[in-house]
Order: sequence, then C-alpha cells, then structure tokens
Amino acid sequence: LHLPDPHTIVTSFELGIINACLSVFPDSTYRLCFFLLGQSVWREVQAEELQRGYVNEEDRSVMTAVHQLLSLAFVQVHDLEDTFDLLYDEVPDEVIGIAEYLL
Repeated sequence: LHLPDPHTIVTSFELGIINACLSVFPDSTYRLCFFLLGQSVWREVQAEELQRGYVNEEDRSVMTAVHQLLSLAFVQVHDLEDTFDLLYDEVPDEVIGIAEYLL
C-alpha cells in the first residue's frame, strides 16, 4: 500500500523528529507547533524551579520574560538573532536558563 506524502506535517521543536520527517518526507511542508513549544518551556520552568516566580501576582517579571521568549516563535528568521540578543540582555537572571534552553 502506497500513500502519498503528507502535504503538511506539524511537529514539536525537537530536532530528532524534524530531521526524521525531512528525510522521509522531503517534499512536505513543515510547521512547528506553538502549543508544544509552550509545553516544553513550561517543563523547563519547572526544571528550573521557577513556578512560584511565574505565578507571583506581585512580581510578573518571570512570567513576562518567559512570554517574551516564547514570542520569538513569531519573529522573522532574519530578525531572530538580534531580537533574541535584545531579550537575553533584559530577562531577569533567574530566567537565563530558559533563554539558553531556547537557543
């Protein structure tokens, strides 16, 4: 049974799955799932033990920084490096690990 290659493939941001799909379906269009990126970043927030800072209603700096880093997914590729550098210089010290995770 031969099925045509999928027109579009939506995956997580993990290089292994991306590379596997590219090798098996080279003519398909690829999209990366923002929801899955958010889940991955939330797991990293937990790994860095930043949950309390993230939900702190009096100091939104951790949550704001995480959201700003997630917004990089919507930046044009040619602006990505400069935009990341600008954000990296502004994020609170405790969020640096999240920024580096996204590198």
